[in-house]
Amino acid sequence: MDIEEDPILTRLNMIDKKLQRIISKLDLLEKKTDKCEKSCDNMDMHIDFVNDTYATLRSPLNYMQTQFNYLAGNDNGPLQQIKDKNF
Repeated sequence: MDIEEDPILTRLNMIDKKLQRIISKLDLLEKKTDKCEKSCDNMDMHIDFVNDTYATLRSPLNYMQTQFNYLAGNDNGPLQQIKDKNF
């Protein structure tokens, strides 16, 4: 019996090729996921920076807002505090 004509070997070769394509796609997905994770980490650092900066500047901004509101005759209250949201 010729090797090329053996239906079992033909089927195994086909399965092997499909498996190699699946593995290749999985590797690509893993690379993309790693890239997304790095991007998310960078965004988290930026969000923390913005929150820290706002927390630091909130008191002086509250003071300025209060003074302007007093001079303008408005009372809008203090600036809101940023609340953490769990995504």
